[in-house]
Amino acid sequence: MSEKKSVKVTIYGEEYPIRADGDVEFIKRIAAYVDSKMREVAEKSYVKSPKDVSVLAALNIASDLFELKEKEIELEAINTRTKSLLDKLDSEIQPTPSS
Repeated sequence: MSEKKSVKVTIYGEEYPIRADGDVEFIKRIAAYVDSKMREVAEKSYVKSPKDVSVLAALNIASDLFELKEKEIELEAINTRTKSLLDKLDSEIQPTPSS
């Protein structure tokens, strides 16, 4: 069992102490991503309250996640089809035993 590590991150001007089992640098990257999404929302919209900015940023992040999941499903289907085609090709080019 790994020891929980603490790291302080700043998101949209607020500091948050985070305790997690994960890699500290990974946690910092995630926090930086959330911060950048919130700042992007604030710059592009009339919404300025931190609560509203965070909700819109969460919706943007969820949209990114759903798009990636859809692409993953598409890639899995392509991989399955490719494997099937390769298996068919392999069975067709198998050397036949000579009589």
